Parts: sequence; structure tokens; C-alpha cells
Amino acid sequence: MKILILGSTGNLGKQCLELVEKHNLQLSAITGHTNAQLLAEQGEKFSCKTVLSSREDILPLIASSDIVVNLLSGLAGIAPSLEALRQNKILLTANKESIIAEGLTNLIPIDSEHNAIYEILQSTDKTPSKLILPCSGGPLLNTPLADATLAKILAHPRWKMGPKVTVESALLINKGFEILEAHYLFDFPLDKIEVRIHPECQIHGMIEFTDGSNLAYIAEPDMREHIENALLRALNRELPPRNIAPAKFAPHDFPTHLPGIDLVLSAFHAGKIREFLTLEESLMPQFLQEKITLQDFLRKLTSIE
Repeated sequence: MKILILGSTGNLGKQCLELVEKHNLQLSAITGHTNAQLLAEQGEKFSCKTVLSSREDILPLIASSDIVVNLLSGLAGIAPSLEALRQNKILLTANKESIIAEGLTNLIPIDSEHNAIYEILQSTDKTPSKLILPCSGGPLLNTPLADATLAKILAHPRWKMGPKVTVESALLINKGFEILEAHYLFDFPLDKIEVRIHPECQIHGMIEFTDGSNLAYIAEPDMREHIENALLRALNRELPPRNIAPAKFAPHDFPTHLPGIDLVLSAFHAGKIREFLTLEESLMPQFLQEKITLQDFLRKLTSIE
């Protein structure tokens, strides 16, 4: 089966290519946005078509692919996800916007929390009563917002991510997105999705069942495992055995000073989640370039029209 990777030059894309090489998978094409040199090097190594695009140019690549791996960040990832599903391709995505703006469900999630829950559900026929999303708390877990510099925000203690997602994670905006993702992907009510602080990042997802039991997915904080899960599921191959160590949720106070979850859910309940996504994406470069302060960034996110 031929695989199209959208966003091969980013952190997730580079990890995805490691797994393509590990499992000797066939690529139809790879795409990048600005890193032309790296994209060319990847294309030469994997002997596949490369497209450095404005992201509108990538839609024609979907027809010649069997599996579409959407690793694009932001609203630009929505159209490829919709087109892949329209053409009945197997869609693997880490693009949150596709899921929460369009309510997409017929896909294999790559995000660690949702891939973990997806894998738990594949392993049992028990009825879930609660989905539990772990949250590291990020670099601001014990830091007041008044003391949060850009450098501090970008220094995530566990996960290596792009700057946009790192900021969203630090402020818990990302966790708000993940609640909505779980809501759509698993057709689960919002009030049955719980976020628990877990700085160790060993538990990637957990489900409580109606019989009182629970199952957790335990792994190191490394996205390669979840990308590998998704790729092998799409190819209908068995997952490799993995070593795990015991882990548990230790008691932690919730960081109520971080407003991201409330911001996202407020926009969702107001029927303005797409407007929130659009505004947040427009503000993010300004914040990363320090053209606006953190306080301005958050204040503007509360004033969606």
C-alpha cells in the first residue's frame, strides 16, 4: 500500500519516516512547507515524489495513495483530511483541527492520548464509562502566568514538539482540543472525559469501564510508538511486543491558573470553535515573534466574535 505523508519535514514527519524505513514501507509522496533542502534529501533517500507546497497543491497527491498520514499543523490540515475521507482513503492524522472543526471520526488517531485510548478499545469489548486524558502540566505547571517568559513556555519538560503545539500545551489549550477530539473520535459525552495531571508522562491514556475495572496505556513519552501503532493498524499488521513498567496517577493539584481548557470549551459551547481556531492561529505567530504579550494573546482569545 502506498503512503502519502503530509508534513514530512516536521518533528512528527521525521519520526514517521524513521518508521517507514524500519518497516520497509512504500511511499507515494511526501510534502513540506518551507524546508526545501530537507524535503529534497528525504525524497532522494526514499525514492518518492516530493512537493514543497502552499498546501493547496497537496490534494491531487491523495488519489495515487492508499494511506494518508496528515501531520500538518493548523487549519491547513482540514482540507486534506476531508479529501482523503471523500476518496475513501485510510486516514491517519495528528491534525487536531480536522477533528474538532469538522467532527471527523472515521480515522486512526496519532495523538498519543487518542491513539492510546484507540488501542485500549481495540483490546477489549467492555463498555467504557469514562475516558481519562493525562496531562503533564507542561513547563508552567508550577509557574504563575506573570512569570511565564516565551523561553519558559517553549521549554516543555517531556515532549519535543513544534513551537505552536508547545505553546498550546503549556497553556492547556492543547488539552482543551484533546477533550473535543476524544468527544468526536469515541462518540463520548464531554462530562465523561476527565483530565488528570501526570507530569511523568508514562500513562498515555486510560479508560474506566462500567464493571469498575480500568485499563491504561503505558509507554515512554515518544511519539514514534503511536505513529507506529497507527501505521501498522492501517496496514493490518500486528503490533510489536513492548516492554512496560508499572505506572500510576500520583495526586496533583490541577493548575487552575492555566486557562486553555476553559477557553476552548467556552468557544465550543458558544458554537464558535472554528472562529477560535482561526483567531488562535492568526495570533500565534505574533506571540512567537514577541509582537504581543502572553496577556494580550490570552485576552484576545476571550473576545471571539
